[in-house]
Amino acid sequence: PNPTPDFIILKIASDDLLTKRWVYSLFDINGRILQSNTIITNETSIDFSNLDPAIYFLRVFDESEEVKVFKIIKI
Repeated sequence: PNPTPDFIILKIASDDLLTKRWVYSLFDINGRILQSNTIITNETSIDFSNLDPAIYFLRVFDESEEVKVFKIIKI
């Protein structure tokens, strides 16, 4: 859910998940990277419980190409 108090679930609906390397990176409003991980399943849970209430940006990459940016509000 967005806004979220504790976690979000990132869903990848692509058959490319098995053939390409997918990665997500979480940034704060100042552009500092807070977390980055490889996406290995169609649904990935991302923990926000240890973060302060604020606006964050989740960037999803397919190989080295940016696919999507999400604005996440942590409450």
